[in-house]
Amino acid sequence: MDRRGPRTPLLTSLLLVSLAAVATTTTLSQGCDGGERRALLRSIKPLFTGEFGYRDVWNESTDCCAWEGVVCGGVVSLSLVQAGIAGAVDGGVFAAFTALQELDLSWNRITAFSLPSPGDFM
Repeated sequence: MDRRGPRTPLLTSLLLVSLAAVATTTTLSQGCDGGERRALLRSIKPLFTGEFGYRDVWNESTDCCAWEGVVCGGVVSLSLVQAGIAGAVDGGVFAAFTALQELDLSWNRITAFSLPSPGDFM
């Protein structure tokens, strides 16, 4: 019986896991861009109202990639579900996040949402 055959799937699996770990580490090591941190703190954090907001965990002393609702590699995803956002929201506040692919504002009390103008992206 040839012992090399059964090892191939195991070695392939280990290689894939190793590559995934390297890719994840590379993405995570980039951390939070200073401009994105400032934009999150100045533009998004003030939208949080009420007891369900992320006000206490979003602060200058921690990497914004570790904040609740933020996925990085640039800020790629903002999940602001039940974040206590209320009233009208100017969509231009999200223009600073050029890598943003996903935005979830569900379970908030948003009364109006204006789309950003092309000038907001410059």
